Amino acid sequence: MILKRLLPVSIYVFALVLLGAGCMLTTDFAALVDFSYDSPETAIVGEPFEVIVSLDNLDSEAHTLLDLEVGDTFLETISLESADPTYADSYHLPLFNLEFYNYNVEIPPGESYEVVMKFLPSEVGTFSGQFNACVDSEGNCIEKTISIVVNSEL
Repeated sequence: MILKRLLPVSIYVFALVLLGAGCMLTTDFAALVDFSYDSPETAIVGEPFEVIVSLDNLDSEAHTLLDLEVGDTFLETISLESADPTYADSYHLPLFNLEFYNYNVEIPPGESYEVVMKFLPSEVGTFSGQFNACVDSEGNCIEKTISIVVNSEL
């Protein structure tokens, strides 16, 4: 009886270990790479809006942007139409409720990397979710929250 209850838990723990347990960020790492984004506070349903993502390497060593991650709750009724520069590939991990957009781009010391993401909302409402950047390893993710109010008109 106890084994039947522990088996699902042990499978879940194994999956977390195997997948890197999502994003974990040390305070020291946040001082090396600055992750920010500029997004409108409101949008109109059916009209695209842009989110400009910036990663600034404040370190004396190069760092690699592995991926940008967007939460399912933000993407419920908002689709990513394009990204410039485009990502190499993308995938969804239901375990973490995130869509991963893989870049694997090196950012030299003292330089910045910018991505313009174009989203298209399909419903009226307020939407928010995780918005993360993972740098050097899936364990070094800088976690933020993105939010937007989608109206039917201005």
